[in-house]
Amino acid sequence: MVTQQMKKRLLAFFLVAVTAFSVIMTGCTSSKTADEVIEQEETATRKPKTVVLTLMTGDETTDEAIKAVQDAINEITTSRFKTQVILRYFKESEYEQKIDQIVADIAEEETLKEEQESAADASAKESKRHAAIDKLIAADKDAGGKSKWYVEENAEESETAEFYETELNILGSSVEKYPTATSTQMDIFLICGTDNLLKYVNDETYATNGDSFLVELDEMLAANASELYHYINPNVLYGGKVGGATYAIPTNRQIAYESTYMVLNKELVEKYGVNSDKIGTLTDAETVKYLKAVKEGEGDDVTPILNSLIGIYDKADDDAYIQPIGLADAPGIVGLFPGELTMFGTYLSNAATSGLKSTPKNILTQWQFTDHYSYMKQFERNGYFCENPTADTKYGLAIVKGDASYPSTLDPNKYIVKTVAKPIATSETTGEYMLGISKYAEDAERCMEIITFLNTNSQFRNLLQYGIPGVNYKIDEETGALQRLNRDYIMDIYTTGNAFIAYPEEGMPLDIWEQAKESNKTALVSPYLGFVFETEENAELIKNVKALSDDLLKRLNDYNPENDRVAKIAEYQKAVDDANASLVKLREDNITLAAAYEPFRQIIDPIQAQRDAIQVRLDAANADNKPFLDELNKKQGEVDKQTAIITAKTEEIASHQAKIDEYKAQTPVDQEQVDYYTGRIEEATAAKTAAEAALATAQTELEAAKTAIAPTQKVVDDIKAELAPVDEKLKTEKAKCEAEKTALDENVAAIKAAEDTVVAYTKLIGTLQYTTSEEYDAVILQLYSDFFKALNAEVRKNEHYAQFLNAEDENSVVYIYNTWFDEMHG
Repeated sequence: MVTQQMKKRLLAFFLVAVTAFSVIMTGCTSSKTADEVIEQEETATRKPKTVVLTLMTGDETTDEAIKAVQDAINEITTSRFKTQVILRYFKESEYEQKIDQIVADIAEEETLKEEQESAADASAKESKRHAAIDKLIAADKDAGGKSKWYVEENAEESETAEFYETELNILGSSVEKYPTATSTQMDIFLICGTDNLLKYVNDETYATNGDSFLVELDEMLAANASELYHYINPNVLYGGKVGGATYAIPTNRQIAYESTYMVLNKELVEKYGVNSDKIGTLTDAETVKYLKAVKEGEGDDVTPILNSLIGIYDKADDDAYIQPIGLADAPGIVGLFPGELTMFGTYLSNAATSGLKSTPKNILTQWQFTDHYSYMKQFERNGYFCENPTADTKYGLAIVKGDASYPSTLDPNKYIVKTVAKPIATSETTGEYMLGISKYAEDAERCMEIITFLNTNSQFRNLLQYGIPGVNYKIDEETGALQRLNRDYIMDIYTTGNAFIAYPEEGMPLDIWEQAKESNKTALVSPYLGFVFETEENAELIKNVKALSDDLLKRLNDYNPENDRVAKIAEYQKAVDDANASLVKLREDNITLAAAYEPFRQIIDPIQAQRDAIQVRLDAANADNKPFLDELNKKQGEVDKQTAIITAKTEEIASHQAKIDEYKAQTPVDQEQVDYYTGRIEEATAAKTAAEAALATAQTELEAAKTAIAPTQKVVDDIKAELAPVDEKLKTEKAKCEAEKTALDENVAAIKAAEDTVVAYTKLIGTLQYTTSEEYDAVILQLYSDFFKALNAEVRKNEHYAQFLNAEDENSVVYIYNTWFDEMHG
């Protein structure tokens, strides 16, 4: 007889079964790949396993709703995989704390287990041995002269076969019983962000005994879970990597979200005659011109820039009407360390392609960063930013972050939109939410099956995300939009697997996933996506360079160019004053030194004048003599040339004659060779004869040239003879006053140097002074440029910095990055 209680249980089971059956049947109508379904005969031989799936849920989610979803899920997973899934949900506010508590409990259990195993190992082993002997004695049969109960001391014990319990279901049938999950069973769990991923892989609290808390997934990805590669963007999968290994499966979603747009007031652009085609960034010359015109022309009625400005250490207000511009947030600059502001990274242009290799650099050397910082300070100084923007604030320019559809939402008659920076996929955006498998999982391969199924089967995915259809949500038959029926089961769509195979959340555009896929095609990908610079070998180096980075950024934050300008002017003015003061004494000393030199000068100056006059005559005589000298040298060259030819031909004739004598001495005589060299002698003799004739002519012409130059050469020689004693006398007299002359010359040079110093520093003072705001802006920009150069010249001397960026050092970031890149992309 069926009791009332039994009837209620049967009815409840029937409702769950019908709901689950509809989900299964819906899934069966879709096409499946060979890897999607485990073969029925394979499933039949499987043993039941229980997997705990730990996720984050909304505050309104009820335990009853979770239980209903769990039951529906298990109608699928138990029949399909012989796997029972236990849903363990925690609220967002307590999620990480709960995970940490489970990890601590696991660690305590493992320690206790190790202690117990160590203490009981010897006695347990002995008990098992005696039990085996007793069993053999009971069935004693003589074999080979030994009793059957005889056991060698080192005989290995056979492993006990795995045993599974059965139980009766509510219909009275015997079914295999699924293992009960303990409170510390940790199988699949949600990982929130790359910091936590690193923590679970590297942190000693989690990576006990040097092993990661997470299971490496690459072997399973390559084998049974390879289907994930067809469903998940490869750039997304990089977000789950640490080093070269995959430890988690990130949510497949839009990999980068918002582009940075510059919105220009079209009316003001035209009013002030600005060429918008020349405006691409905030630091372009045309942009600066435009902002200045708006500020001066519109006064307080229009703010040049709608955004506010925040400093290096300031945090943006997420609820602000429009996001502020960060001093250090230069468009396109990607940091090496996810989520941290450091001086290490690189610039990614809008034309960059996926898989771009860009070794880490010091961003303080990248003009895209330094220009952004310098100009933002200039705009702040000139009052271009709006401190409290509202929807009614009139503006000349605004920086807005939005998706690809944002420009189409603006009236093209009122606004001009420029794309300043495309969205960039980073480890932060791709690894915001991931599913990982604990190393203490009951069965990692079963866990991977569940993760794979969740990311490839839309029916299963929607069940986990939205709950029971018809109970927690429904799909509008006309629009296809999802409508929640209550708030009993609320999950963040990005925490529960592949978003692209789930229904869009209530209120989302129905084509949001198609938009996201299109966005992924054009998004920029950080060159550091998936790259992690965290190992025991370089932990100390990272600590040191991060400290260096913090120090440099603090110095940048504290730098005041106006104070620098004033200090430099004072420094340069002191240099001018000191030089002028030294000039007074130098000029006084010059009078004394000149007086000491005066008697010698009265003797030397007439001799010097005589010498200079002779030199003038000598220069003129040399000029007159030059044509004759050139002709003489030319003729001498011809004589030398012909003489060389005659010598060479004479030697050639002698060589040929020697060959002839050699061949004549042979028996028989080699007449052919004799004739050949006889011909060569005739040719050489003819050439020699021609050269002798040419030499005779050249010698005649040379003699004529010597005759022609004789008069002018004599004038030159006579003047040189006249100059020689004067030079000797001048040298003698100068030697007598050498000390006085040296002192005077040195003093004159010192006067010149002091005068140059006055001129140079007066000019530098001029570069730091101004009469207009444009001149002042130029001065400050130059000071910032000089500051960055000095800062970088200083940091290059730092040993940690030098090692960190050294491509030859195996512990350096550049070496490790290059190796990683070659493995990932090569």
